[in-house]
Amino acid sequence: MPQGRDTVSQIPCGAWSCNWNKPCLSAAMQSDTGHSLPLDLSKGAFLCGFARGGTTWARQVIGAHPDVFDITEPVTFVPARARAVSAELVAERIGNRLRDVPNALHGLSQMKRFITKSPPNSEVMSDMMAAVPGGKFIYIVRDPRDVLISHQRTGVAWTDVLRDFDLAMNRTARFYRGFLKARGSGEVFCFRYEDLHQRFPDTFAHICDFLGLRHDTKLSHRVMRETSFASATGRNHEEATGKHARRGVIRDWANHLTYSDATAFRGDPLWTEMMAEHGYDWRTVSIASLLGDARSAGVPAGKGTGPGIRLIYSLGKNLWEQRTEFVGRLAYALEVAERNGVLPIIAIGHEIPAAAVVGLREMLAGRRIALEVEVPGGSEHHDVPVNGAAGLVQSAQARTAETFATLGIAPTDVVINARKNADEAQAAKAAESLGLTPVTGRAYAMAHPSAVLRVADSTLAVAGFTQSFDPEESQAWKEAAAKCVTVYADPLRMSVDTPLALGFRTEFDDLRNAD
Repeated sequence: MPQGRDTVSQIPCGAWSCNWNKPCLSAAMQSDTGHSLPLDLSKGAFLCGFARGGTTWARQVIGAHPDVFDITEPVTFVPARARAVSAELVAERIGNRLRDVPNALHGLSQMKRFITKSPPNSEVMSDMMAAVPGGKFIYIVRDPRDVLISHQRTGVAWTDVLRDFDLAMNRTARFYRGFLKARGSGEVFCFRYEDLHQRFPDTFAHICDFLGLRHDTKLSHRVMRETSFASATGRNHEEATGKHARRGVIRDWANHLTYSDATAFRGDPLWTEMMAEHGYDWRTVSIASLLGDARSAGVPAGKGTGPGIRLIYSLGKNLWEQRTEFVGRLAYALEVAERNGVLPIIAIGHEIPAAAVVGLREMLAGRRIALEVEVPGGSEHHDVPVNGAAGLVQSAQARTAETFATLGIAPTDVVINARKNADEAQAAKAAESLGLTPVTGRAYAMAHPSAVLRVADSTLAVAGFTQSFDPEESQAWKEAAAKCVTVYADPLRMSVDTPLALGFRTEFDDLRNAD
């Protein structure tokens, strides 16, 4: 095997020249000209994980680092024809994958690392570590229940044939056993999909440290923005079948896992041990559980604009045909809030039929009432009136004037539900001009669009913790609550007990200041 580090550079004639002046592990790969050239495998970051477990997204995150060459297509090192995994095999497979990529060799030589991924490599991860002792090996784990749901609901050809629990999870189990074997034979950096999803800056920093890569807040925010689900798909976590990126949420198992599949997980020692080790439990996250856990953690109830947790119940539109059911659901939501010592703000942004208003009058008497204004963003900018955000507020006032008159109450606040890229500042200014106290914010990127509202003066949205609100994290809660934590729910569209699938958590305020 040739020794030395290649510093491959392109020269005008189109040939390649190599400088072998530093000792390291190298192996031969073929250039476009047919020459055998060295590939410095010690630069490699080899990423493994579950199929439907986030390996593509993790590779994109690592590959977005300016010092990493991203091999965008999977490179599998599972041997063919009983051929052993070796440095030569690894280099050959990478070379084959890069054969049609312009300037690939030059890019490999210039970057500090290269990243490649393939879930099947999990089964031979320990062999890869022996073949490439200088490489870096990374494993991403994901809640196996969400892995199964992703197999069952993605709707592409290869997942459709693996919808059955045994077919999907037996294969996933082989990949996980490969990780366990590799972990016992050398250093493997393991992180959870859920942590990258909900604690991106910290998780990104840990990955960079393991790979010896520089990082700072500005870089973290740039990578987070460029690789988020919304940036990659143009969707705000709406489910799409037949696409590789299905929904981009966590805890979706709580909405879709069948009783028989749940029983299968509970009865399999491999998965029960795996879930216990990586912190996956059977609790579900809902508005009710969030409030209860926050109270257990000692987070105070917010008063006015003061610190603590505040709750906004939004009364949606076009749902009053079944008014008896919805009024009952709202009554229960108010009971849950009061049980947890939180005084909710009732936000009304659309006309409520007179028959329903009669049933609400007594229930809402003496409560804090807000006018809700939805500010369009992104592709919805064409829906903004010619007089801008002020027009949106005036339109909401006109829509709700009769409802407020029938209720015999007047709003004391305005909730401005600003969508992504909406002009929050103008909306808040318009609200202030009307003599209302603004609770401005941007809709948090949740699976359900009404699940959480991120307010401008908060540092942490209510769904900021992956595994609900653990009392052990009460100090972090109190620090966040020292500013503001706002829960935003639509109890008419979803019960306060409805399980929430959590969308990608981004720090929008910081992102606006990142460039």
